[in-house]
Amino acid sequence: DFGIAKAAVQSSETKSGVLKGKIPYMSPEQVTGGQVDHRTDIFSLGVVLYELLTGQRLFHGSSEFEMIEKVRSCDIPPLSQNGPAIPKRVEAIVLKSIEREPDNRYQSAEDLHAEVMEYLDDDRTYLGPSNLRNFMQDQFRDDIRQEETEFQREAGLVRHHERNRLRREIQTDTPERPFVRRFVEHLSPTLRRNLFRAISLVIGTLAIYGLVSIAGFHGLSSHKDGETPNEAAVPATLDEKRARLQRTIDEGAMLLTEGDYDGAISRFNQVYLADASLACQYHRLFSRAFLSRGRESSKTSAAAGLVDFRQACEMDSENFEIHFEMGRLLTTMKRYREARLSYHKAIEISPDFPDAHFNLGYLYFAKKAYLLAAEEFETVVKLKPQYLGDAYFNLGLSYYKLGEKGKALEALAQALKLDPTNKTTTGLIRQLKKSDSS
Repeated sequence: DFGIAKAAVQSSETKSGVLKGKIPYMSPEQVTGGQVDHRTDIFSLGVVLYELLTGQRLFHGSSEFEMIEKVRSCDIPPLSQNGPAIPKRVEAIVLKSIEREPDNRYQSAEDLHAEVMEYLDDDRTYLGPSNLRNFMQDQFRDDIRQEETEFQREAGLVRHHERNRLRREIQTDTPERPFVRRFVEHLSPTLRRNLFRAISLVIGTLAIYGLVSIAGFHGLSSHKDGETPNEAAVPATLDEKRARLQRTIDEGAMLLTEGDYDGAISRFNQVYLADASLACQYHRLFSRAFLSRGRESSKTSAAAGLVDFRQACEMDSENFEIHFEMGRLLTTMKRYREARLSYHKAIEISPDFPDAHFNLGYLYFAKKAYLLAAEEFETVVKLKPQYLGDAYFNLGLSYYKLGEKGKALEALAQALKLDPTNKTTTGLIRQLKKSDSS
């Protein structure tokens, strides 16, 4: 809880000098009335991390004043004092999050996330949705079983009630009366009479309105040409506008095929400004223009290419090519964490796209997460792309780094079979066999 929930009815007056929030999760600058920015949330998150790891409250006391004093002094006991054996690197991440001075903390949540992900990569730990699911099922096995039992019991009661109702209907050969009829029968004669009058009034009003609308429409349509120029001009104007915008879209599509991406994007922007609903019908075409221009612009300016790819992604977030190209560009910019996320998204949309698996394997290898790299290259090998030899070589190299020489030799042998003249592969095989013989 990093903020204060707003009440449904808010007072126009606010008392000064009143602390709002949960004191044990406030930052020192917050409890002392200092300048507060987004880094106070990072402190709060650091407190949560500390308590999750140690199983102990960080700031506790018998009164609010005592808790405020503890937060203000920010005297943090070592994590190992209350918790299990926690890696030093993890402890350092947590302690940096809860530094007393905001300037000494992580300056953004993204920086904190990057540090955690880098630790997981180096530790060869990958936590995905399935890992979280299995962990939660293991931790709350008894609760889940009890909830399922209760659900089955309730479902059984519902089925039993429905079965009995159907039996009564079959036996009496008279289906249960509708709810509205049962409701009306319980009303007093006076209320029932007033209800029927109200319904009759509503139906009569709707009938009259319908007749007037039909008559008006008939009268409008019966005019000869020229008698109602204003009314007749509106549909014609809309049709002409739509036709003009359609021609602009066609021009943009033609420019796109000719490689004039700036011209195509200019046409598409004109359509979007004039009629956003029409433009949305061609979002994939618009997206393709930004993707194509991004591929060109990234050759000279990585920043410009990234802007184009992000524009393309906004218009068609389910296009795996956009995420792949963005990942490839981010890799060249050495923004590996963001690149990895882009490759994961591309794989999520298109699991059988080998290029994304290959580049993701490269990133894992660069981060020395050799086990994860081997898994990605194994997937590439199964997909059998044109560069199968490179995939086998990288797979062999990953196994070599893992110390699994048998698997490394097997993969390298396949790579050599596909490219017998590759001296790098031959040299690595020779080196592995030599180390085995020695």
